[in-house]
Amino acid sequence: MIYVLNTMFLICSFIAAYYIRYFIKFKFNSRYKKAKGSNLVIKHKTYNLIKLFNRKLIEDKLIKSGNPFKLNFKTYIFVKFVTSTIAAIASLQYIGLSFIGCLFGITASILGFFLVDILNYLSNKDDKNKIRLDLADVYDLITIQTIAGVSIGHALLEVNTVCKSKRLKKSLIRLAAKINLSKNIEKALDEFNQEYDMHEIDAFVAVIKESITSGVSEEALDDQSSALKTINSFYTASETEKIDIHVLIISMLLLGGIICTIYYCIGSDLMQSAHGIFS
Repeated sequence: MIYVLNTMFLICSFIAAYYIRYFIKFKFNSRYKKAKGSNLVIKHKTYNLIKLFNRKLIEDKLIKSGNPFKLNFKTYIFVKFVTSTIAAIASLQYIGLSFIGCLFGITASILGFFLVDILNYLSNKDDKNKIRLDLADVYDLITIQTIAGVSIGHALLEVNTVCKSKRLKKSLIRLAAKINLSKNIEKALDEFNQEYDMHEIDAFVAVIKESITSGVSEEALDDQSSALKTINSFYTASETEKIDIHVLIISMLLLGGIICTIYYCIGSDLMQSAHGIFS
């Protein structure tokens, strides 16, 4: 048993060391901070008390998170209460109806209530990384088309063709449809921006609007594209390291399993031998 615990401790140590290294490498990297800062658009927000059941706020939050589970206001509230109830009941049944059990039940109920929000956050975080990869290609396509003499409006109609992210691709298709129908590019861009809570999307909309009002600036488009490519290079490097650490963990788990099996077999043989000798 002690060998199993030592193996588990070793694996946890490797995982902790990896995430500490990741945090130091990317969070304190000056190039990464500079690239992120160039895509930053400052928003002035006023924070009030959280309104957990405000219909407009919830619908807006679901849109900006990508709504991976396709929930509406009613199903969102229903799922939160169901997961909260199930988590509380499961905790009480496992621990028992006691003071400690009630504390764990309340904690599990709170976690269950916010479970869908946590899953939406994780899905949105993954979407953001994919969207950043596509936005660099979008900037490049717009730059190429505007240099060739194509207007910004017509360039925006084609940018969805270079997107691999389904979420961004659908948003850009809707953007193109609104531009075709209303011919109001700025309004269509504002509605497109409302679908996301990303500094990079804010910067994209701001650059395109500026290009419409004061003329296309290839330099500004190139700067945004370069900044995104810098951020994407860090993201690609981090994903590569995650794959390496996952392979390492799986290898160590397999090694730990083999060691435990060997010890079990040897222990069983020794116990049988000892039993035969003493009997």
